[in-house]
Amino acid sequence: MAVALKFQSNKVHNWQDTERLDRPIVRSDGSGYYAYLPQHFIYHDPHYFFLDSIVPEYPNAKMGEFGNYASPESGRMNKFFPGVAICQMPFFLTAHWFHSPKYKDDGYSYPYQRAIAIGAICFLLLGLFLSYLIMVKLKISPIAAAISLVGVSIGTPLLFYTIDEPLASHVYSFAIIALFVYLLILWKESRNANLLPLLSLTLGLIVLLRPVNGIVVLLYFTCFPSFKEAWQFLKANLFGSLTKVTTALTCFIVIVLIQYLNVYYQTGNFNFNLYSTETFENWNNPPIWKVLFGYRKGLFIYAPLCLFAFLGAIFTFKKFKFQTAVTFSFFLIFTYITAAWWCWWYGGSLGMRPMVDITLIYAVGLAFILDKTNYLLKTISIGVIGFSIVFQLTLSHQFENGILHFSEMNKERFNYIFMKRDRRFQWMYFIDALPEFQKDSKLESTLFWENKKFEIEHMNSANLIEIHVDS
Repeated sequence: MAVALKFQSNKVHNWQDTERLDRPIVRSDGSGYYAYLPQHFIYHDPHYFFLDSIVPEYPNAKMGEFGNYASPESGRMNKFFPGVAICQMPFFLTAHWFHSPKYKDDGYSYPYQRAIAIGAICFLLLGLFLSYLIMVKLKISPIAAAISLVGVSIGTPLLFYTIDEPLASHVYSFAIIALFVYLLILWKESRNANLLPLLSLTLGLIVLLRPVNGIVVLLYFTCFPSFKEAWQFLKANLFGSLTKVTTALTCFIVIVLIQYLNVYYQTGNFNFNLYSTETFENWNNPPIWKVLFGYRKGLFIYAPLCLFAFLGAIFTFKKFKFQTAVTFSFFLIFTYITAAWWCWWYGGSLGMRPMVDITLIYAVGLAFILDKTNYLLKTISIGVIGFSIVFQLTLSHQFENGILHFSEMNKERFNYIFMKRDRRFQWMYFIDALPEFQKDSKLESTLFWENKKFEIEHMNSANLIEIHVDS
């Protein structure tokens, strides 16, 4: 797995060419998640004036103005939460302290970029390993667990957000949520009070990665066959001791306090959130159907393996009624919160990216199907996993090469490019806005993209075109 991930990373980011980074790791919004590391360890600049020289140095990074831009005099404010930077800190410092002197120690040169890529892969492997341990605790066979994890790691967008977008928070959230659930199981089995600080620290890091993911505390109830037993365990092993409660709260607050100090460092105000103009605007009318089944970014459209994995509930409900009900309730609440965000499609991304964070749920459901069903369903499952892997790798290829629109997909476009990898489908969506476009008409024009000439030869009734490379 590690070798395959390294190969895929080399393919996407062209690591062989150490002098030129065609597709830098630190780019776009990822540059905001990352910027805390060079800010604190190299430049000691609360307002990111150092980016004035960094942005022109790495034009392919397309950093733009991440976060909130105040003014040339007062500098920038970074709105992103620091969880990703905390996870990547060991890899950043390794690159910073041990890189070859032929590279700049500016925080953005080749060694830093490569270290970030390695860090994301390490977190993916950590999340998969912890998920495997969880499945073993659930008495799922090792073979079923392994096949399930291969399926969800390659057959869902999890791989994309590890390799292509390693500075998005999702692979780290996946790993840390898996750690939290595993610690919950250990705590329930052992009643060891020494695990409480670890649980609280882990929950705090989950919040620093994405605050809404704090609702993973609900997964505590999946460790018990009933609410009564779960509550009795809490009373006996947490709430019954003031020392335990104080310790757990202190550890959680210490981690969350990092964000308050981060905001104070930048603004002089003791606050938690710098997303000043972005809020949850859809509480009263969340587009849940679009989030799950919409062609723009729908979870089950772009990751059908996740839908298939939910069939596992059919085979778990009879034996684990309460746990299955809690899991479904958690998923519905998570989906509701995801849909309530003002930008429910989450900008330029592949699929419904917040749902990557809870990949553990899909993995467990799929593993139950592989382990607890008859031969026919197991065979079907292998087929679905195989298709999902090919489909997901095709989507990643389409996204990387401008075949799949990063934000504005719809049913017609999706159907038109379904499983297409040919370069003649690149950048087809650029034509949609041309005023001279007429349905079923013949249009000849020329597009230039990175010095490559594309001839528009055909337009069909779906308002889409085929683009051929002029060689």
